[in-house]
Amino acid sequence: MRRRWINIRRLAYCVCVIFCASCANFSEAGGVENYAEWLKEFTAFPKTLAYEPPEIEGFTPFVRYGFDFATPFFGEYAFVVYEGTNLLLNRDGTFYYARENLLGKDIAADKFIFESDGLLGVKSVFGEVLVRAQYDKVQILGGCIAGTAAARADLYRKTGETYQKLHEKLAGDVALFSEDAVLYNGKLCDLELKPLTVSGYDIVSETRGGMRVIADGGALFGYASDDGTVAIPPVYREAGQFQASGYAYVVDFSGAYHIIDTSGQRIYSEQDGKKPVRFDGTHLTFMRNGYFDIADRDFRPLTDERFVSLYEWSVYDGILVYNPPDTAHRFYTLAENRFIGYYEKITPIGGYFVAKTLAGIYAIFDARLNEVIDESHYIDFDGAILLVGQNGAYHFYAAAP
Repeated sequence: MRRRWINIRRLAYCVCVIFCASCANFSEAGGVENYAEWLKEFTAFPKTLAYEPPEIEGFTPFVRYGFDFATPFFGEYAFVVYEGTNLLLNRDGTFYYARENLLGKDIAADKFIFESDGLLGVKSVFGEVLVRAQYDKVQILGGCIAGTAAARADLYRKTGETYQKLHEKLAGDVALFSEDAVLYNGKLCDLELKPLTVSGYDIVSETRGGMRVIADGGALFGYASDDGTVAIPPVYREAGQFQASGYAYVVDFSGAYHIIDTSGQRIYSEQDGKKPVRFDGTHLTFMRNGYFDIADRDFRPLTDERFVSLYEWSVYDGILVYNPPDTAHRFYTLAENRFIGYYEKITPIGGYFVAKTLAGIYAIFDARLNEVIDESHYIDFDGAILLVGQNGAYHFYAAAP
């Protein structure tokens, strides 16, 4: 039975190869006609297989295959290799034959950068040339592509199914900032090159929590909103980025620390030598004598450990994840002031925690720190699809609703 299935798969593959050979000119930029119909020719790979992936509590198999190699999903697709065949797996569970081997490629938003004669361009994961190789440097971000070369910087934007050159031979470097903004000649602009910066101020940081730090001649700091208007005038000698919770730390002209909300109202102020530097709506971070503590609203420490860096930890529903560089990472439960264990790396994703042990083995924990998977050589989880490398094969699972 298995041999018959493999022969069917190989027959489908041969049909696809013959079709592709007749459509070689489609790989040229703008040459794909009836793109949706062209794409259907790559769905011939079988959709079912009598194979049962290992069971994982809280997850169901996304597809019933064990792959030789697999990447995490990038947008709608993941690149997989099955019995030497290069495939693209769609989030709806269907397969496409990959036009190119994407092993080792840096893929972003269903596109990847390719090199030809020392120059860089961009292709779709199906092999269609989106931007021909003509640049020294290329950046990909969602529906935008920027390419720079000597005395040349071009900007492309996706319109429908194709990429159109929005600007050509710009007189300065272009760096993508977001889906709808670029850094052009040192100024933050929209795609029509209209400056988004507040007149007379310099941008210090990217947008965080709907706000970005601005500087008045580099001496005083304030905040601008997403549309570039002044939200909080530059009145501070130091200003931190707003957290996702909507709070940031600032230092006033006297040197005192405060935590503010997006209106500029002070939530906490320095007391008893304790400097409040972060508040996520539940937990407070304060600094004293050069060390940081995680605390409750009354500045009472919630762990027995004092930390050396502000941005090396995050709090998730009462669980502290401490990720310092060049040393062991660790878990704490704040309600119990309890240390969980040492790890090489801890990544909170979608209500779970992916942890790599000091021995190089991966594990995944749920929100209560129950171990869901252990003894895996690879794990990646984007909040919807879990990729596990285990027992010599890669498997995809969907998180249970």
